[in-house]
Amino acid sequence: LSEVVPDPNERAALQEQAATSTSFHPRFLQLYLLGVADGPEGEVPPMDGPGRADVYCVCYLVDQAGRRYPAQGKASRACYRTTRPVWKQTIEMALRGGSIGASGFYRNNSAGTTSLEIEVIDANVGLFGWALGLSEGL
Repeated sequence: LSEVVPDPNERAALQEQAATSTSFHPRFLQLYLLGVADGPEGEVPPMDGPGRADVYCVCYLVDQAGRRYPAQGKASRACYRTTRPVWKQTIEMALRGGSIGASGFYRNNSAGTTSLEIEVIDANVGLFGWALGLSEGL
């Protein structure tokens, strides 16, 4: 039997296609949100009604030029009516830049200079939160 040798262009295209959908690939950053730190310094300030908050996180990657991406960020689930949120949630974010070389390996030289920014937000702040508070009978 003779061995079939794939066309290098076809192989690179297949690898690139697989890289966009495979989590273990270095093109993606996986972060695991646990929760707040122990002790009073880890508590989120109460934002809604009597001593509660409905907290979620929005995660961004920041490139070397200071640009945040993705534009809307990646949001966690909300932890309702607590000042000590615990998410225990995995969030996966695609890194910008990089390419698949002739060897078939993905290289991303900008990954080392990319930083992570996490915003902690109350879900009920603003007009929507006010209306939700009325419906809950604050």
